[in-house]
Amino acid sequence: MKNMQLVVAISLLLGVAACKHNEPLPEGVIDESRFAALLTDLYLAEGYFSVTSDFQFKALGPDMVATYDTLLAQYQVTPEELDRSSTYYLQHKDACNRIYEQVMENLNQKQ
Repeated sequence: MKNMQLVVAISLLLGVAACKHNEPLPEGVIDESRFAALLTDLYLAEGYFSVTSDFQFKALGPDMVATYDTLLAQYQVTPEELDRSSTYYLQHKDACNRIYEQVMENLNQKQ
């Protein structure tokens, strides 16, 4: 009987976790996989600019701004959606961890 209760309890916990993971995203929030891909490209761009210039000591220059604009257009994301998504995922730890794990995997594959 106790084994059956344990199985039921575990099943309920897994069901609740699965439901939470599949919650619909608020309007204007980029899905995890697309957000991870966008962040990967943004980090690569920042890395490029930090190696090829004294970028880290200046405000964003016109080349970096243009690169950000190009990447956002490529992903069909507005600056507001990027901001809204960043805020949302920083408030959802598990999703944020999954995104950054994917970003790290993407960056490692590009080495």
